[in-house]
Parts: sequence; structure tokens; C-alpha cells
Amino acid sequence: MRDHGDQPAAQRAGRPAATCLGGRQAPGLREAYRPRNTVERAVNPLKRNRVVATRYDKRAVIREGSVQTASTRIRLRDLAFFRHPT
Repeated sequence: MRDHGDQPAAQRAGRPAATCLGGRQAPGLREAYRPRNTVERAVNPLKRNRVVATRYDKRAVIREGSVQTASTRIRLRDLAFFRHPT
């Protein structure tokens, strides 16, 4: 049996160390990550649409229309799946 007296508690528990190379998140980063996570959750369904993801449109008006159409389709699909009783 090994002596664990000189190892930190996190290392004894088998958790990776909190370093810049990975491991556990630093305590202050959790609050900074929340807004980013919200934005990513909003944008990811749009990126699943081929028209929005490929960006072959030459004009901004066409691009904006593609994004609006995709977001409308996503919203209508969500409303169809999650009907609220009225």
C-alpha cells in the first residue's frame, strides 16, 4: 500500500489538477461561461441548417433571410412539440 501523506487531496481523490492545460475549471470561470453557453445554445440549432451553416450567399439580404427562415422553422417546430395547455 502506498503512502499518500505528501499528495494533495484532489490528487488522492483521482481528480485532475486545475491547470491551464485542462482539468477542473477555475472557480471564477463558471460565471464567465454562463453567458457564452446561453449564446451557443441559441446559435447551435441554426448551424444545423445547411443553408445557414455553409454561407454561400453573396448578398447580406439573402443571408439574413436564410437565417430568419431557419429561426422561424426552429421556433415553429418547438411550438409544435411543446404545446402548453391553455
